[in-house]
Amino acid sequence: MRLWVTVLIVSGCASAPQYGSFLQGQHQAQAALAADAASKLSEDYEPQNVGVVYTQQHADPFGRGLSAGLQDAGFAVRRGTGGPKAFTVRYVVDQIKGTALLRVTMRVRGRVLSRAYATRATGAVAVGPWSSGGTL
Repeated sequence: MRLWVTVLIVSGCASAPQYGSFLQGQHQAQAALAADAASKLSEDYEPQNVGVVYTQQHADPFGRGLSAGLQDAGFAVRRGTGGPKAFTVRYVVDQIKGTALLRVTMRVRGRVLSRAYATRATGAVAVGPWSSGGTL
């Protein structure tokens, strides 16, 4: 019986999606990525009377930068559940395996937005356009 319960607990944890920034350090790069992501969301969604909700902790450098950028654009930003005019943002910031490229992936209103970046001494620069797809 104990083994069965352990298997259920472990399998439940393994299937839960993980969100957040998985970069260690690289604060200037994360700031550049966050500014670009905030700009993209501001282009795609009207900030007036719209809230942005995080369902995850966003205390990492990318999350703090994204929140600040969205607030500067006029969005109300909070953690918890959304209201009728709010949308939820979930993000992953990581390094693309086998490369030196960084990647931002955001899930917003059923859309998945993703973009790759090359790091520079002063931050990061996009290496292509934002891609947009279905759910993540």
